[in-house]
Amino acid sequence: MGAETTIHEGYSIPVTREMLEAERQDNSEVIILLEAAIRASGLFRIEKIPELVSKLRAESRPFARVNTKVAFGGGRPP
Repeated sequence: MGAETTIHEGYSIPVTREMLEAERQDNSEVIILLEAAIRASGLFRIEKIPELVSKLRAESRPFARVNTKVAFGGGRPP
């Protein structure tokens, strides 16, 4: 695994402010679309959706997938 890490680090590019801002905007749009899908599904109690979305936003990281595990914690959906 060490060699694999070295290869990936060797090919990385520095992140500019513009890239980071664009990524944050993209993450925000993904969360908005996800919230809309959650609301449209009818599977969640309406009063719990803001809490669920808040958890998703809090754990959102640039250049990473949305971490849905943090929202559900392995349990049943709210």
